[in-house]
Amino acid sequence: MDHDLCPKGLAGHQRRVGARRRALVLRAALFAAAAGYALVIVALARNVAAG
Repeated sequence: MDHDLCPKGLAGHQRRVGARRRALVLRAALFAAAAGYALVIVALARNVAAG
């Protein structure tokens, strides 16, 4: 029998893995940006409190 659905299934699996990876990278980037923003706010607050 000829299974021409297998390559499509594998390609779909690769797309799902890629989408999950992109979502994970996006979440990591957003978390890093939020952490950096929080550090800037804390640094400014300490500078104002010290001065």
